[in-house]
Amino acid sequence: MQEKVEMPQKPRRTFIAKQKTDFSNYRSVTVAILKQSGKRISHVAQEMGLTERAL
Repeated sequence: MQEKVEMPQKPRRTFIAKQKTDFSNYRSVTVAILKQSGKRISHVAQEMGLTERAL
């Protein structure tokens, strides 16, 4: 008979208000880049080193 081995749970990440604000600013900057450049999302994502889904 095999014994069950329980893995310790990872602690949940917590975000401070500044990190949430930074993310919000990141989104608005990205939207501004998309609007001003007229480029496709996939192209801007590639330039930023991100996936399309990340944007």
